[in-house]
Amino acid sequence: MLSSDIAGYLSGRYIEITVYSLAYIEFLNFHKLKNAGESLDVFLKFGGLPNLKHLSLEESIVFEYLRNIYSTIIYKDIIQRYAIRNVLFMEQLVQFLANNIGSIFSKKKD
Repeated sequence: MLSSDIAGYLSGRYIEITVYSLAYIEFLNFHKLKNAGESLDVFLKFGGLPNLKHLSLEESIVFEYLRNIYSTIIYKDIIQRYAIRNVLFMEQLVQFLANNIGSIFSKKKD
């Protein structure tokens, strides 16, 4: 749920807590890794989501966790919330944006 939804359900009685991703140094400390090229590769591959502290750094485990987060955000937070009917287009749009991160693009056709 988005924070504005929670506020509506609780009639304004809520406290918002912002959770940031782990910094590289925090990632190293949580997993007891040394600051080396291999550790940076692992951090860049898996990211810095805080719950990774509780997971072993195995591809199958971490990627399943990341897939579940992706599905929750796309399907529950976006598709259901905004009643998007063209789910395939939404998935393709997310894939396109992920593949072109950092590239300049426009919604207008040139």
